[in-house]
Amino acid sequence: MLKADAHCADLVRDQDHDRYLTVLYASESARAALFALYAFNVELARVREQVSQPMLGDIRLTWWREGLDTAYSGVPRPHPVLEAIGAHVAKAGVPRELLEQCIEARLTDVYGEQPSSLTELRAYADLSGGALTEAALWVCLGHAPDALLTQAVRCVGQAWTLVGILRAIGFHAAMQRVMLPADELVKAGIAPESLYQGDMGDEIIDVVRIVHRAAMQALDGARPVLRRSPARARPAWLLAPLAQDYLNRIRAAGFDMRAARLEQGVLARQTRLFWAASTGRF
Repeated sequence: MLKADAHCADLVRDQDHDRYLTVLYASESARAALFALYAFNVELARVREQVSQPMLGDIRLTWWREGLDTAYSGVPRPHPVLEAIGAHVAKAGVPRELLEQCIEARLTDVYGEQPSSLTELRAYADLSGGALTEAALWVCLGHAPDALLTQAVRCVGQAWTLVGILRAIGFHAAMQRVMLPADELVKAGIAPESLYQGDMGDEIIDVVRIVHRAAMQALDGARPVLRRSPARARPAWLLAPLAQDYLNRIRAAGFDMRAARLEQGVLARQTRLFWAASTGRF
């Protein structure tokens, strides 16, 4: 499995570097499974960019769903990510349903479905980031987590997904896609077509503020539970300090994504990561 494991680690390092950094704080025995999980997520996330029609994306996601059948049966398809899932994730006892939730979320991506409301956006964030973070928690603990900790780490995954949506407003618009709540855009008087054309005026600031508040609420709700979580669980939720850093930068810019310096302060983010891994606080 060394070749498959190396493939997954390289893929995550290149395509999801923030999660890559969190894995480095996990125990040696948990790292291969975490890299497999996150590589699986990378593969799902880029399906939409690899296809020209939604139906082709649906077919590709069905391929991954069927691939989970093979991985969890002990005879994975000849694909390094599926081989690593079979060797590490399935054997760690991670419920397959959590990976199925990740696939379900990506169906929304390939069909370009815009959330109708903040509630719907939160549900998407929970299916996508929440399920993946819960799966990571299973790996880190080596057993089923309790309900309170499960909910807390899912909140971290939700917050991270919401932060990602804010960071990707321009990228999504270039692909003629909007992931901001439709009802909030209507209230702000913003038509999706204007975003497609690169017209991102001050009106969108209020919508960014609403999504930002939802991400902050998710982190604030999780924080007391995470502080009491065992040290071995921390790598599963170490995106929390990174999400907090991005949210701080968005707030400092007055919720204006055009002015937010999101890629600055790498050392500060690294310091936050080390502090959270060492103390359980962020």
